[in-house]
Amino acid sequence: STLLSRHWLRLARRSNVGARSEQRVRAQLERLAREGWRIRHSMRWHGGGDVDHLAIAPWSVGLAFAIETKTRTYRPHDLARISAVSQWLAKRRPRWCRHGAVPIICLAGTRGIERWEAGVAVVSADRLVPLLSRLAGTTPKPRFLR
Repeated sequence: STLLSRHWLRLARRSNVGARSEQRVRAQLERLAREGWRIRHSMRWHGGGDVDHLAIAPWSVGLAFAIETKTRTYRPHDLARISAVSQWLAKRRPRWCRHGAVPIICLAGTRGIERWEAGVAVVSADRLVPLLSRLAGTTPKPRFLR
């Protein structure tokens, strides 16, 4: 009984940490929504599970971003999965992705990270919006206009 309760407590803590991480990324993406981007959360994927976040640049750009949220670490299979998701997205939603879909892993529990690994952008939540704006060729509104 004690072992079982410890197991369930660990799962509950992990779930809570994951939910907070996704909320951090969601808050960052809301900044883009005010810039004319379309944001989707928890979009079903045929490979099992869901796409945590989808950021669709303004129509004139024709680029979308599939975003997988992790707290601090990720594994090679996470890189492969989000790459597969972005390829699927480009085929499934060509209106959103006329110029493709970019795979991104966002590490919500870290700061100051921005790199490319195996064709996937790995970025911390604090650098997510600037990276998306730069890749899409859009610039954020000045703070006083938000």
